[in-house]
Amino acid sequence: MSAIFLMNVAKLDLAQKICDTLVAVVNNEKTSDGRIRSAYSTLQPISREFLPTQYTTYTSNAVDPSISTRDQAYTIIALTRMYVHTGMYKYLKAAIKIGTFIKNYQASIKGWQGYNGGFSQDSRGNDVQLNYRTTGHNCAVYAAANMLKGITKDNSWDELMEKSSKFISNMFDSGVGAYRLHTEDNSDSWSADSPLSAVTQSQKILTGLDEGDSRHSQMAYFILQNLATQSESYYGIVYAKGGHGIHTESMAMTSMAFYAHAAAIAESNPALSETLKKQADTWMETLLKIQSEARNGDSQGLVASPDADGALSWAGNEFTGAAFRAFPLLNTAATAWTGLALSYIQNGDLYANPFASYWKKSALSYYSSSVMGTNDPGIVNVDISWRKVNNGALALSILFAMLLLGFLVALCALNYKIHKRNKEVKGMFEVKKINFTKIATETPQSPMNNTSPLGSTSPVSGAAAYGSPLTPQTPVSQQQNSFLLRSISPVAE
Repeated sequence: MSAIFLMNVAKLDLAQKICDTLVAVVNNEKTSDGRIRSAYSTLQPISREFLPTQYTTYTSNAVDPSISTRDQAYTIIALTRMYVHTGMYKYLKAAIKIGTFIKNYQASIKGWQGYNGGFSQDSRGNDVQLNYRTTGHNCAVYAAANMLKGITKDNSWDELMEKSSKFISNMFDSGVGAYRLHTEDNSDSWSADSPLSAVTQSQKILTGLDEGDSRHSQMAYFILQNLATQSESYYGIVYAKGGHGIHTESMAMTSMAFYAHAAAIAESNPALSETLKKQADTWMETLLKIQSEARNGDSQGLVASPDADGALSWAGNEFTGAAFRAFPLLNTAATAWTGLALSYIQNGDLYANPFASYWKKSALSYYSSSVMGTNDPGIVNVDISWRKVNNGALALSILFAMLLLGFLVALCALNYKIHKRNKEVKGMFEVKKINFTKIATETPQSPMNNTSPLGSTSPVSGAAAYGSPLTPQTPVSQQQNSFLLRSISPVAE
């Protein structure tokens, strides 16, 4: 997610370093089949207090050797975006490799389809399949497959999109008006305690699936009624129902999703559209406040939760309402999502949404924006379809190419016409050399008068008879010929 954010703010050099690392990870994984671990480290950790229980000496280079379907999908999105920026095939190749692994090893055989959560690792370092499925993971898979298909034009990626979207649709709980987080271990069902997460609802909206669907409005109402919270210092939202502390990543993601849904229902439900935008604006103001004043912050990044009690231990941090805790420490995901949400809401940058169809964006415009250090002006405060923009640019390019071709054809025709005229004029004015001596000796004498009055035996008279040689006509010079061409024909040389 950091690489995606850095690309969005035209920090392409930094984003490329991250993507190069991801490519190296894919290429050097011992299985060589496209799987990547959740977290790596080139050094021994200073403390193992916060490391997952799966950490073993066998995988000492991986802080978290588990394999997350969501993380793999996010990696695909980052690498394909970098490919759009640079055109360097190594990024696309690595992304295809990861996508192929998801397709081959993580597809569920259950009726709801979708893709499993990933793999855990046992004490021997063996990967063990996780059979549960989550809505968020499958939203990420859908977006990643959409990118791969858009770039490669390979219809085989439709399989991932179809299976993931089918699973997502089955996860909607109409009784509460929201999507459940995950299934039971290996079944097409969820339990009553399956978390109802703001992130899950937001990811569903941001995929673009069922845009403007009434279920999205139900989800928005659910978040406002069940997840909004007021802490001692801040007004925000918790990660999931049952949680206690503000979760900054959820706030940023939900703010972006609210703006996306507000745009989709602007005509059909303008009142709700305005409500969602105002609420999102309030949360974004809170995030900026957290950025500037939260303890353990640095006035630049965002902490995962400003409400945690500050004790750096598992037991002393705020429970999110799901199976993890948010620490009062600077957090990469919270920072990246907040930056992307600001770009999406303030600049109207639709491609700040990580799940957007980024492959539709012009590589040329992104190159220029990266060089200039600014966001692409083509999407700032413009509320139109990028498909139409790209089609318009393509039409203009084709028209320009046709005009250029027509000009070249006309130029060739003109050049041929001039060349032909030059040959004709040259033929008109060229004077052949005459051998007068030969003419004089070969010309027969007249039988009536074989001598001239001056006693000359030559039939030539005048100046030639007095011994002055007859000067033949001088051929037309090249310069004179050029002048004649100009005077005869209006066609330029």
